[in-house]
Amino acid sequence: MYNQRTSGLFKGMNARMTSISIVLILGTVIIAAIHTNTLGEAVGGLRSFLSPFLEWYYVILVAFLLFFMIWLGNGRYKNVRLGGDHDRPEFTFFSWVAMLFAAGTGVGILFWSVAQPIIQFQGNPFVCSGESPEAAIVAMRLTFFHWGINGWAIFGFVGLVLAYFSYRRDLPLTIRSALHPLLGNRINGWMGDAVDTLAV
Repeated sequence: MYNQRTSGLFKGMNARMTSISIVLILGTVIIAAIHTNTLGEAVGGLRSFLSPFLEWYYVILVAFLLFFMIWLGNGRYKNVRLGGDHDRPEFTFFSWVAMLFAAGTGVGILFWSVAQPIIQFQGNPFVCSGESPEAAIVAMRLTFFHWGINGWAIFGFVGLVLAYFSYRRDLPLTIRSALHPLLGNRINGWMGDAVDTLAV
């Protein structure tokens, strides 16, 4: 399924998707190392150009995902098993939560819970001047937005989609599987490779 190699250098992987991803990542790293300032200005310019158009979209999307996950967890689909009909959880609830924090966002929370408020306090797009009382309030607000329940809604949604299509529909544990209802078996071709390459 989805062109997975059974031997060689790319054993267990999709060779085309992996090769393209490696070339794109290495190319970006090399360009960034050689033309650091130019690339920084280009990315900053692109961000400045797109931010006015996409900020509202991002906030609405995250709010939608939060309410959708709450509805899903309390609605008629709350008892859908992410496995076979007779499967039982491999881990206890406590072990599962511990793994979420330790492997999922543990490093991010440990580092960014301190670093992000400091960085945002020095200046952010929502305040005129950094290192002011207003900047401190906005910095904490942004940190809670990124690492609070809103962030977990995003993580939970992606994890739920991956788990559902992998364990209920027996599809590969990849982003392409989430598009199976739209693309059908075309996820096993170049369209699926393009989706997974963009995800990487």
